[in-house]
Amino acid sequence: ITESGRFYFYSRKISKIINSFYKVIPDRDIMDDADLYTLNREVFKHADHKSRMNYIEGVYLRYGSKGFNEIKMYNADTKMETIGKVLKSLDCKEVKLYYSFGIPAGYKILFKPTEELKKLLKIEKYKTAEEIFTEEKYELFKEIVKK
Repeated sequence: ITESGRFYFYSRKISKIINSFYKVIPDRDIMDDADLYTLNREVFKHADHKSRMNYIEGVYLRYGSKGFNEIKMYNADTKMETIGKVLKSLDCKEVKLYYSFGIPAGYKILFKPTEELKKLLKIEKYKTAEEIFTEEKYELFKEIVKK
């Protein structure tokens, strides 16, 4: 524990596991020529149903619009596309990624959840594309069609 109260834990074994969830995109950061690390989508190809549900639950707790069929993040196009693909793999319908031009770049996913996911995430209301087009100035970026 540091003087500021931060806690650090060092473990090569755990670091190796956590690092396996990410892959390197060399020299993508134009500010300082540093490597960029992004979520490794291959992790989800071997994940079982429960693990994918747990992942979406965590994403929704952090980035979801509570009670709605919406997940939103900024400057996270790759991560949002991955989330969309995981939602599709869980048989959600109408999974669409929306974009708001600006700095920071806003991204939203609207989706029609399965009954299981609706219950888990406590989704009670549905936002529509029209609402986010007119009220929030988002545009369709991509429809997620593949699992």
